[in-house]
Amino acid sequence: INIVSFLGTRTRPFEKSDYIELMTDNSTGLELTFKIIEKRVKGWNAFYTSLSKGDKDKITAWRRGDDLPSYGSLLAILNPKHHDISKNILIFLITARAIGYFKKHNDFELLTQYLKPPTSFKALMVQFEDLLLALHERDMQYVATLYQNKDEQFLHRPSTIILELLTYSLSSFSKDEIEKAKEYFVNTFELSLYRSGHLCEQIIEVGFVIASWQERPDMNLISKLKSVQNLYGYTLPTILTEDTKRKKENLVEDWEINMWRSNAQKVFNNFKVELPEKYRVSSAVL
Repeated sequence: INIVSFLGTRTRPFEKSDYIELMTDNSTGLELTFKIIEKRVKGWNAFYTSLSKGDKDKITAWRRGDDLPSYGSLLAILNPKHHDISKNILIFLITARAIGYFKKHNDFELLTQYLKPPTSFKALMVQFEDLLLALHERDMQYVATLYQNKDEQFLHRPSTIILELLTYSLSSFSKDEIEKAKEYFVNTFELSLYRSGHLCEQIIEVGFVIASWQERPDMNLISKLKSVQNLYGYTLPTILTEDTKRKKENLVEDWEINMWRSNAQKVFNNFKVELPEKYRVSSAVL
């Protein structure tokens, strides 16, 4: 969306609404792209007429969706150095080709998840940027409000769901409902894997606190958290000696459990959540 916003103001005669049309169109051919070009670009028909039969055949195939043009093919036909034609037409077609490729190889909804009709694009940009800021600042109240209002724009978006589940987990823990907090956390953690790198490291830290404060520390969950933490390079791996049995319990030292438990309030401070007094104990007391 940020790219479209940029291109929509820098590639006249094309407008933001033209790029939005490309993104919301459910076809994979470039028919709509060329229709927009014909509408926006003066002199396009004369330029098209001047092309060789081979180039015209290529454009016809692209319009039908038989094939997506390569950058080289587009440049060969539309190189502004060789024709008196705007380089923005080339940029528009390259963008359309990229969008077409994305639609062909990915879930179409991934592309249109923040889009409604082009008339509301300006308002959507504001809302989109607000959400980005909220995710960056971990503003749980903002995300909770979106859910309470049943805002369809973000209701089923992974990042929003991750934060919503995390909110429930944090809230449950602060109410001393530690088993329920763990249930919400497990869903949060699994959804965040490979998807929310900006949050995953802090989600893992929350998980260590929740898992270590269970009635019996949840070694399975702690082991999984440590594995992912190592995988993502958030920490140094545990060193196993030759005589150490490879059990989950042996991957975690007692002092680590104490550390995670004593760090509870410090970790939860990142999310502006106050914990009951029992969770604010120091390592020495533990």
